[in-house]
Amino acid sequence: LTAALQVCCFLLLMMNEVKSSGRITCYAAERNKHFILEVLKARIELLRQKVQRSNSSPIKVLEIASGTGEHAALFADRIPNIIYQPTEPDQSMHSSIRCWSENNNNVLEPIAFELNSNSKIKVDSLGEFKSEQADVIICINMIHISPYSCTEALFSVAEEFLSRKGFLLTYGPYRVNGEMVESNIKFDISLRERNSEWGVRDIEQIIETAQKYKIKLVESVAMPANNMCLIFERDLTIN
Repeated sequence: LTAALQVCCFLLLMMNEVKSSGRITCYAAERNKHFILEVLKARIELLRQKVQRSNSSPIKVLEIASGTGEHAALFADRIPNIIYQPTEPDQSMHSSIRCWSENNNNVLEPIAFELNSNSKIKVDSLGEFKSEQADVIICINMIHISPYSCTEALFSVAEEFLSRKGFLLTYGPYRVNGEMVESNIKFDISLRERNSEWGVRDIEQIIETAQKYKIKLVESVAMPANNMCLIFERDLTIN
C-alpha cells in the first residue's frame, strides 16, 4: 500500500460514523479541532498585525492531509476572512471534505496532493497557491502516521510555498528529550506495530529537519491529551 492508503486505513479505524449528509466524522478530529482553532486563530491575528494586512485582504491557508475535512470546515467558518485550500491524497475523502464545507464559500476544491520522498514540488501543483503565497500551512496528525520522508517533504513544501512572514502549524504527539508520557509510549508501540515507518517523532529531529529547509521552530503549545502544536516560520537570517 502507498503511504496515503495506509494512513487512510488507519483513519478509518478511528472514524465514528458516516452521516447521511456524506460527512465522515473522525473521533480524533472531533476531539481536537476546537483546541487547535484557538491556537490557530490567535496566531493568524498576530500574523495580520505583523504584515499590517487589513481585514479586507484574506489570509491564505493551505492544509496538508485534510482527512475528513472537519478541521477545514470549522477553521474556515470561525476565522474571519481567510481562503482555505484543503489537500488530501485519498480522493475518496474529497466528498466528505466538500460536504463539511458546503456552506463555506471560502473553502476551495480539495486537491489530491501527496507528500512523499519522490514528490517534485512545483509552483503550480497546489491550485491557486504559488511560490511563497501561503500565509499559513497546517498539518494535523500526519507526522506520526506516515514515513518520516513525508515530514521531510512537508518542510520542502513550507520552503517553497510559505510566505516570508507566514507560519507552519503542526499538531500531534511528540517525544521531547527522548521522553513522553505512558499513553504516548503505548500509542507509539501500536503505530510501529501497524507500520515500522510510523511512530511518535522526536521534536529535536523535527527541528533539525526543518533547519535543512530554512525553517525554524518559534513556539510550542501544550495541548490536551498529551499533544502539542508546533509553530514554525522561515529563518530569514539564512540566505
